[in-house]
Amino acid sequence: MLLEKLQESCLTVKELKEKLDNFEDDMFVVSNVSYGDRNGTQQAILVDEVDFAAVTDSSYSESGMKVIPTDDEDEDTVRVVSLNWGAVDPW
Repeated sequence: MLLEKLQESCLTVKELKEKLDNFEDDMFVVSNVSYGDRNGTQQAILVDEVDFAAVTDSSYSESGMKVIPTDDEDEDTVRVVSLNWGAVDPW
């Protein structure tokens, strides 16, 4: 189920590289996420790191997935490329 969801809705590294070809090399990279307020404010998350992580199912998350360290991988996780893994340290 998790792998199918990723295949259906997530870019691969190859697809991301192809899309990035349309942008100037010196442009800055941000990600965005809803702040959760009534106005639907989109927070800019500065991308300063690219690394391996893993995703697993999560009933708490709106996406149905959560990002975990690769040290915690098991047969139910999928390894992914993460932008800003560790930028917000919940531990």
